[in-house]
Amino acid sequence: MGVIRKIWTIEWVRERFFRRWGRVPRRLRRLIVSILGGTIIVLGLLLIILPGPFTIPLLALGSAILGTEYDWAKRLMEEGSKNVKKSGEYIKRFSKILIRSLLIFLIFFILIVIGVMV
Repeated sequence: MGVIRKIWTIEWVRERFFRRWGRVPRRLRRLIVSILGGTIIVLGLLLIILPGPFTIPLLALGSAILGTEYDWAKRLMEEGSKNVKKSGEYIKRFSKILIRSLLIFLIFFILIVIGVMV
């Protein structure tokens, strides 16, 4: 009855993991991160050729894992994030132009059909 249960929250688990992860020797940490991140990136690259979903998320996950130990991977993720934001803005602009163009085309098509029928 007097036992206090610890509530497992994501923050608590993350803090505990990183506290223990920090005790692992740096070379071993880099080796583990390199193998895990590299394997996930290779799987993502294989999914480009082989049929299957999740190509881009696997590449991003592998880069994020490598970014925990390597600065070049962290910079790669930051650049990728900037490019994704720019692409999103471009797609928004392009979709508005595309919708307007399709509406104009539809109006002209309807007017031509009505003109032919009369």
